[in-house]
Amino acid sequence: MYVEVANEKAHNPSWVFDMLYCNAKQESGNGRVFTSANIRSVGFIAKPDKANELTICMRGPLVKLLRQAPGFTGAMFLHSHQERRSVMVLTFWESERQATHTCWEEFVSVRRLLAPLVDVCSRVQTFQGTFPEGNGNCSSALEETARGAS
Repeated sequence: MYVEVANEKAHNPSWVFDMLYCNAKQESGNGRVFTSANIRSVGFIAKPDKANELTICMRGPLVKLLRQAPGFTGAMFLHSHQERRSVMVLTFWESERQATHTCWEEFVSVRRLLAPLVDVCSRVQTFQGTFPEGNGNCSSALEETARGAS
């Protein structure tokens, strides 16, 4: 998979904390903080010879539309190495309700925008992603990278 990210702060590696860690919670009693993300996953298959145009559309006009939706915090685009036409869009939301009820892929404006570029919307799922305490080393490395870039 090739990954692209759409977030206003994507030029700075610390964007990941704003997008993924917006739901940090503290466990009662032990003071540990864990994080979770509310994610809506939508798969698309681009029309033949339209994969590059779909990517450009997603980077610009699609993200512009999504920014108007309450609770939207960012998006990540996964492009398959095996099938260039296959694109998975992960959208990140402030709440579970927003992730499960904001069916952005069905918005008339989104359908109109993507219709000339997409053969089919292949799969829609929602997830709560939780980052376990054991990811501390990865988080520390990202934090150091973010501090070094600023």
